[in-house]
Amino acid sequence: MSDTQEIHNYPFDSIINFKKSGHSFSYKIIKEGTYPNKSLLAYTLPPNKYRIPDDYMVETTWGKSNNRCVVQCFINYINNKPVFQIWFGKCFEHVVSSVRSATDVTNLFHKEYTSLKKTKTLGIYLFGLHLKTLEMAREGKRRAHILKPIDQCGNSTLTKRAMSIGKHILAEFNEKTQKLYNLEDVPALESICYSVNKKHTFNISYENEDKTKKKQKLESIVRALDEGNIPRDSYRRLCAIEYNLPREGEISKERININEIMVQLIPITIVDINTKSQVDESEGVDIDDESITQEVINAVGKGDYRNINNILYYLVPNLVQKGILNPDQPIINLRISGDG
Repeated sequence: MSDTQEIHNYPFDSIINFKKSGHSFSYKIIKEGTYPNKSLLAYTLPPNKYRIPDDYMVETTWGKSNNRCVVQCFINYINNKPVFQIWFGKCFEHVVSSVRSATDVTNLFHKEYTSLKKTKTLGIYLFGLHLKTLEMAREGKRRAHILKPIDQCGNSTLTKRAMSIGKHILAEFNEKTQKLYNLEDVPALESICYSVNKKHTFNISYENEDKTKKKQKLESIVRALDEGNIPRDSYRRLCAIEYNLPREGEISKERININEIMVQLIPITIVDINTKSQVDESEGVDIDDESITQEVINAVGKGDYRNINNILYYLVPNLVQKGILNPDQPIINLRISGDG
């Protein structure tokens, strides 16, 4: 077990009590401070190399009742360098400062104020630079500051965040259940659901996914979207209010996969109708103006089509297998209409 303790309810309570090897300090956090950019960030001397915050203020109390000391410590970066100050006295009317280090300004303070008292201490403890609680709080706010708001994030970013949350919750669940359930019991976390800003809902399932059922579901949704002429934006809006629907990205991938398979089964042939030779002159002509005819041909350009024989080669075996077509009656009546 570590010989150091940080007792607190920070940030709900500004007091952090620190204990180490018979010594104790009480810190009242007045200004938490922030870490500057890496290019400017300064550190304490090795071996600890604690990060030194900017715009930081703490009131530190230590020593026994007859030798109790209270000081206010400040750190501000001036001209890109940290300046350390210690204010002391009954009303904190005296001050010592240094641009060298927390240890240097602490030594100056001891010379001025505590030379006759047995209250000398190290600079990092006087300034609370070692406190893990403050380090975590600053780091959390720094990350929150650089993270994009959810409305500016793409689907991949939202998925990564949800997966990270899901992994942390699962790890904590597994740890807690070992302490709260009998060894013969088998608790299992099946799913969690949470929302962000009450409009973005995330559902995380921990069950083994049935890939066959998932593919069938995706194919059915692709078919429904195509038959209903539902655009991508409309489906995205639907996903925003119905969290259990597959994301639009999954649907798009499945549609591309289906198209690639169909191109192999029923190839698409490109036809260039930008030439007069493509026009069947044996047919009756309703327009006898050659310039108008050529203009129509040029406007049409290139097209594509699927051979009816290839379509039938693909459809007929399946229809026979389902009993829709009778192979003993090899006549099929076709009606071609619509836009394909």
